[in-house]
Amino acid sequence: MDRHVRAQVTPGQGRDVAAATAATAVKAFIDFLSEQASATTALTAMATDNSKFPDGQWPDPATSTFNDGSVTDGDGDWSLNA
Repeated sequence: MDRHVRAQVTPGQGRDVAAATAATAVKAFIDFLSEQASATTALTAMATDNSKFPDGQWPDPATSTFNDGSVTDGDGDWSLNA
């Protein structure tokens, strides 16, 4: 007496399962890529948003307040006057 139960698989049924699995994997991958594209777009928008800076642009690195090398933050730790 055979004690093992074997599933009856019709011809082509294995291919259908494989195709469904592949389709599910492809859809999941496309969804993942879509989420990555959305996150990249949002990150780029945040990185290029200069509205938080004075006058909506990066501060000038050679402004008149720093061009003599002094630090005028009120505590007088150091300064270099030209």
